[in-house]
Amino acid sequence: FEAGACCQNRCLTGIQPQADLTTLSSLQARMQPIPANYAAWWMCLLPVAAMKQAGLPMPFFIKMDDVEYALQIKEQVVMMTGVCVWHENFHLKYAPWNEYYITRNGCIPYALHGQAKNALAVTLELWRTVLHLLFLHRYDTAKFVLQGYRDFLRGWKWLQKMDAITLHRQILQQQQAATEQFQIDCTEVPDSISQVSFFEATRSAVQNQKSVFLFHPFTKKGFYANRKKGTAFQLLLKMGGISLRMLATYRSVVQGFQKNRTVLCEDAAWNRRNQHNSKGK
Repeated sequence: FEAGACCQNRCLTGIQPQADLTTLSSLQARMQPIPANYAAWWMCLLPVAAMKQAGLPMPFFIKMDDVEYALQIKEQVVMMTGVCVWHENFHLKYAPWNEYYITRNGCIPYALHGQAKNALAVTLELWRTVLHLLFLHRYDTAKFVLQGYRDFLRGWKWLQKMDAITLHRQILQQQQAATEQFQIDCTEVPDSISQVSFFEATRSAVQNQKSVFLFHPFTKKGFYANRKKGTAFQLLLKMGGISLRMLATYRSVVQGFQKNRTVLCEDAAWNRRNQHNSKGK
């Protein structure tokens, strides 16, 4: 359960999440609404009048599309207590390729709706994220993150012309070739290898070990995270190049998205995408 959510200061916060709505006390505790500025699209009704005024959504799907559109509409979110939908836990759906869309699509709403930081702050955010992944030996995920930042910096024109279906196929192919896949059962791991819960892995638990086993806490399956100094060095070089580009072009990229949202979301643009997607199936 999530009674709406808030996007503020580049942070997404669910309101009253993880509630057991099969109990009367839990329902009663949630009768008083808490202000929210977006509702996830797994159960969300949008007024047609508001949609006509706001226009169509941005041309990206998987991560942050619902956040961006809610910020664009600027309507008060009304929650209907007792009317619920079951949604699979995000941890069960997680795969490293998600980070590409989380990164790329996350930068765009912030750029459009007044939450864009300066270039230096975003660059430091990039460094914190990627260095953390390198310390955890999660090189495949770091590649997806860097690719997300790179494609964001390509700007609104790239997003307008980008073939989303082809791109997504490429992303999934990268994931298939990656070592970070939850396929090995915890019972198959030798006693000499430390096992660390994937979503709770910390730098101190991993960085000093040549190899650890990161496992999914729900499925008890995981993968070996092995230290690869050469790969880490290559990713550091790539991060440096993207950082320089971020410092040089971030402001103009943000302004480009702000000035051209209407162009990206107009009916004609969506009709072209839909026709192209129909041919590509």
